[in-house]
Amino acid sequence: ILTGASPSTVRAATMVSIVISARFAGGKTDPFHTLVLVFWMLQVWNPASISDPGVRLSFGAVAGILIAARGSSLFERWIKPLQFLGSGLLVSLGAQTGTAMEVARSFGFLSPLAPVINIAAVPIFGAAVWLAVISLGLHAWDFAHAGPTAIAWILLRGLEAGTAVLDQMIGPPPAVAVWGPVRVVAMILAVVVWLRS
Repeated sequence: ILTGASPSTVRAATMVSIVISARFAGGKTDPFHTLVLVFWMLQVWNPASISDPGVRLSFGAVAGILIAARGSSLFERWIKPLQFLGSGLLVSLGAQTGTAMEVARSFGFLSPLAPVINIAAVPIFGAAVWLAVISLGLHAWDFAHAGPTAIAWILLRGLEAGTAVLDQMIGPPPAVAVWGPVRVVAMILAVVVWLRS
């Protein structure tokens, strides 16, 4: 409600609600089944939402992350040297792969450094969001909500400044046709199928 019930927010909130409800009921949920169920519910509630690139990016990112998480055992030999990065790189690569076609279609380019940059950007942005939520909860007390608000603002401005500096250093990413990511995703799927066989 606070975010205006954007389709991407509804997707996130509904998935979390289903998973938590299932755990309280003593059951389990399959992440893919939950994602498809929420997609179906969103299309019933608001069929026009599929035309929103944000919706396609949101579902594509989650699908990519889920596929990366399930496929991680196939690539353990290559992932082990990168374990100091935790699961951040795997999540970032999954999200990047799941959104590559939509990013290329909507924006006309792909940033090859995005998976690495996301390792730092996602936790910073996540911390800012939680601080903003805490600030909203404390809004009735001026003395209490000013601190979390200021810290969230500093984090977001720092993230914005860091991105601007990187843009200046690296320059614009090369233009990419939508078929480029299609070929990359097809190659990744082919490699996964080959490894599993």
